[in-house]
Amino acid sequence: MDRSLRSDQTDGLVGRYVTTDSIGRSLRSDRLRGLVGCYVATDSLRIGRYVATDSLWVGRYVATDSLRIGRDVATDREAWSVTT
Repeated sequence: MDRSLRSDQTDGLVGRYVTTDSIGRSLRSDRLRGLVGCYVATDSLRIGRYVATDSLWVGRYVATDSLRIGRDVATDREAWSVTT
C-alpha cells in the first residue's frame, strides 16, 4: 500500500502519482524551490517511495527502498549518486 509522505499512514491505493504546478514546492515545508516541474510517485509493488524533481537542466531523483534499507540520491542526469 502507498504511504502518505507526511504521516506514513497507509491510504489503501495501489499506485499514485501527484503532480505539482510549474513552480515546485518543497515536500517538507511547502516553500517555493523554483523548479520547472516535479512529481511524486509511490509504488506498492516495489515497497518504497520515490520522489523525482526535474528542471530545465538538472534532474534530481531521491529513492528510498525498504528492501535495500538505504537511500540512493542522484543529483544530475549523469547519475552521480550517494548511498548512505
